[in-house]
Amino acid sequence: METTLQWGRFHSISANASLMLEVNAEGTVAAWRDTEAGSVYGERVHHMPRGVRIVSAPSKPLRFFPRGNAAPAGSYVLSNGAGSFRVVVSPAGRIRVEKL
Repeated sequence: METTLQWGRFHSISANASLMLEVNAEGTVAAWRDTEAGSVYGERVHHMPRGVRIVSAPSKPLRFFPRGNAAPAGSYVLSNGAGSFRVVVSPAGRIRVEKL
């Protein structure tokens, strides 16, 4: 998930475009969408590994802007039988991972 978020941030900066990340209701798939066209951005769909789910995500889809900042800032909690991690995105677009 951290790699997926880093890709979205760097791509927003390099392409001078806004992208948003949507997570499906089951928490098993995250997809980048072009904010202007509304369609899935290229082939950028991330399937969680078997047994891993996103159990908590921001209520509105995260969006990265061309300067690398993010709105709304928030966190994603990923969980499986071995434990849970929180991936935090700050308003400045910085991404960090915390073990829960």
